[in-house]
Amino acid sequence: GGVYASDLRLQFYTRYHQEAHNEICSMAADADGFLWWTGFHSGMMRSREPFSPNARMSFEPIPNQAGKTALSVARDGEDNLWFGGRDGMLTCYRAATRSYISYPVVFGGDNTWRGEIWSIYTEDSGKIWLGTTNGLLVFDQETKKFNRIRGSFRSIRAIIRGDGNHIWLGTYDGLMKFSPGENKITDKGFEERKGLNAREVRSLLASTDNRIYVGYSSGLGILNPANGEIEHFYTTRDGLCSNFIGCITEDASNDIWLGTN
Repeated sequence: GGVYASDLRLQFYTRYHQEAHNEICSMAADADGFLWWTGFHSGMMRSREPFSPNARMSFEPIPNQAGKTALSVARDGEDNLWFGGRDGMLTCYRAATRSYISYPVVFGGDNTWRGEIWSIYTEDSGKIWLGTTNGLLVFDQETKKFNRIRGSFRSIRAIIRGDGNHIWLGTYDGLMKFSPGENKITDKGFEERKGLNAREVRSLLASTDNRIYVGYSSGLGILNPANGEIEHFYTTRDGLCSNFIGCITEDASNDIWLGTN
């Protein structure tokens, strides 16, 4: 009980408004300081100027991409940006030439694959892992070919690299540990072992304290990858403002930030 007062003049964040209804799905900054984001309704957008905390910002649609649903963006080791959406295309913005190239998801001439690319993870080796609503894919930049990893992945909404030998997948069926070397899932069922009803993973973070932060649609889990145990699980009963954890990041002070709905 009691009365709470909030002075919006003291807020520590800045809101950048768009003149259209939109849902921002992911964001990235390029090597020149421009901010890029993907939108469910407005497609790929970029700031008109490099980011400055003391300046107002406005965004413009990317030519030939406006109106197309864009769901994910990631920056690789050569400062290229990779975008995924609902149209069965993986699009690359090449920083060196400031040009775009799109690769249709095709397997050996078979163009029947249908799905949405919700997460992208790039590796220095040139491989790009794609979490989709239709399984786990990998794109080889050298051969320009896609490969579909066989397995019961269903929909994958988040991908991160843990230790040097494994990739973690956030799926509708829970967290999964995947070995690229063995090309298979090596562990899953973490939620069940903890006695949790949570399954649908929306976001992942490999933190500097050697933990995996797992954002579910029903809470926040913290997993110790050394023993495969979810050590903590938090909900609104523990102080969260929402149980739906859509994104997670870690700042320079090693504080963990959560984005919710």
